[in-house]
Amino acid sequence: MRASIFEDYIGGATLEAYIGHSCIEDCANLARAHAEVIPDIPSFLARESVLRIFDSQGPFTMRALTDALHARPIPRVGLLVAHGTDIESAWSYEDVRGEWHPVQDWIDRHSAEYGALLIACCNTTPHDPVARAAPIFYPYGGFPHEHTTRLALPGYSAAR
Repeated sequence: MRASIFEDYIGGATLEAYIGHSCIEDCANLARAHAEVIPDIPSFLARESVLRIFDSQGPFTMRALTDALHARPIPRVGLLVAHGTDIESAWSYEDVRGEWHPVQDWIDRHSAEYGALLIACCNTTPHDPVARAAPIFYPYGGFPHEHTTRLALPGYSAAR
């Protein structure tokens, strides 16, 4: 899903979201339970995830994303929104088909395509991903609530 919901905040960059099937189902069920209508659930999930990653209470703000994008000449941001868990000692996410894959594999597959990557899935074990080309903003702990956002930069250990 492509979304331009944050173009004003991140210097015209386009946000491209990869959203797990269960996240969409869970959001729809929650909306039904509260008699709410969410006309575009993927855009809603993308917006809410980005806002929680760059919560004003955390160590990173949207300015950090803008700075990261200026350092790379790729005006696109990749966002993974999915349920996350630890499977065989690997931080894993559930894809659109309900299959589980290592988050690091998603990062490695998409790192060269984007100016920055955002990960919005639980990381309760927790794991620090390896940044190959693009900087990665990711949760350290449960997402969206009990987490701290961390930043992994190519060539460096995770910033705390």
